[in-house]
Amino acid sequence: MVSGRRSYIDVLAKPFLPDNLAGSQFYFYDLTAKANYSYKRDNIFISTYIGDDVFKAAGLFGVKWGNSTVTTRWNHVFNKKLFSNFTYYYSRYRYNLEFINRDVTFNWKSNIVNNSAKVDFNYFLNPKNTLAFGGQSTHYRFIPGEAIATSSTLNLKFGLPDRYALENAIYISDDWNANGKFSIRAGIRLSQFMYLGPGKVYLFKREAGKQGILDSMYSTENGDIVANYINPEPRLGFKYQLNNSSSIKGGYNRMVQNLHLISNTAASVPFDVWQPTTNNIKPEIADQIALGYFKNFNGKHEFETSIEGYYKTLQNQVDYIDGASLLLNELLEADLLTGIGRAYGLEAYIKKSSGNLTGWISYTLSRSERQVVGINNNEWYANRFDRLHNLYVVSQYKINEKWECAANFVFSTGTPATFYTGQYTVQGYVIPDAGSNARNNVRNPDYHRLDLSVTYHRKKSKKFESNWVFSCYNVYNRRNPFSIYFATNYQGKGQNEAIRYSVIGSAIPSVSYNFKF
Repeated sequence: MVSGRRSYIDVLAKPFLPDNLAGSQFYFYDLTAKANYSYKRDNIFISTYIGDDVFKAAGLFGVKWGNSTVTTRWNHVFNKKLFSNFTYYYSRYRYNLEFINRDVTFNWKSNIVNNSAKVDFNYFLNPKNTLAFGGQSTHYRFIPGEAIATSSTLNLKFGLPDRYALENAIYISDDWNANGKFSIRAGIRLSQFMYLGPGKVYLFKREAGKQGILDSMYSTENGDIVANYINPEPRLGFKYQLNNSSSIKGGYNRMVQNLHLISNTAASVPFDVWQPTTNNIKPEIADQIALGYFKNFNGKHEFETSIEGYYKTLQNQVDYIDGASLLLNELLEADLLTGIGRAYGLEAYIKKSSGNLTGWISYTLSRSERQVVGINNNEWYANRFDRLHNLYVVSQYKINEKWECAANFVFSTGTPATFYTGQYTVQGYVIPDAGSNARNNVRNPDYHRLDLSVTYHRKKSKKFESNWVFSCYNVYNRRNPFSIYFATNYQGKGQNEAIRYSVIGSAIPSVSYNFKF
């Protein structure tokens, strides 16, 4: 199977662009290919994916990001009780950033490359017990930044050295169904993360809550182990079936993360900085407990409902000092601080799966906070993913055999951000000030949007069917902010002003025709 697609927004918009933006590009594309082969007890699967998103304003700036992956999997059935999956995959995440200032062009790119091999076994001990066990090894190559600055008189190349790491893991788990009503899944995963050479290793003198001071540096050879972390990750879950329509589920699990997101934006952007675990940055560890009640209504289980609560504690949470330089900073680790975190909340869900009117409603009440010495006066503060309210409403209504309509509504609390609370003037320059070492002291406006669609199904034949879809995205023209940033208004009194930036800030109607044969 081979499939591909490309958007043509740039082609359609070209006649409406001014001359100075005629060479702009904004599109995405992806290509997917899959193949499989079966022979007796063996199945081989090969798949690949390539895709990029491009957003470029001619003569101003450009952003490009994408992924490439190749996966090979061999499934083998040993006997009626044991089967296995052997998998190898390669992936490369890439992102580019380009700025043009007068006659100087600055181009920056970064990559994360993974090579991974894993094996998974499933063994059916008896009707009540199923074992799962296996292992995985992943080699990472981080290309944190390569930059080129060019002009008519300049051709300057600079950047940061590559970084390498190896992550290994083994696991075993058991699904035990005790009596048809009570079941348990228990397991443990043992993970190892090794930060490897070649490269430079930096050692810092640190005082709690302050920027690290470079103490010494040394070089390593290919394959040298700079830091080695081993962590157990136990997991336990249970389900108790109260009756044919209701059950209670709960569990505990520990998770370890060795890739750290370093970002100073309120919204996720493709060129956020990813930092591996090193001798200076420990793995992030999360412990979570959850308990939920699940209930189906009506004899045919027309309605599915659930309510679930959770609480999570986090260790070694990474954040940066005020004024940190995140891009192309060889000593970035000196600007990073670590602390603790917590996240907790309640999730409610209801789904109607039969009848002319179907759909679901999901609501989450949650908090996600951090406490880091040296930030926000050492007090708890909301992290960038904290959203108190999240509401999703999805519905479809079948009018008759030819017509159906749908509506989607989304609402979420605005993301936290650090805004200036004051300013002062030095020699005619206006200097913004957040004051009191504040972090994430305000919130962006709430996000909400309504989408509507109507579908017309044409008469089916034995070999062909098709439909028309008439839809509108963001019906009431909400200008949801992608981010809010500050700039100096030099045409006014030189004051700093907030600028609200929306990627899609208007209603977007569309018509599509779908067919299959």
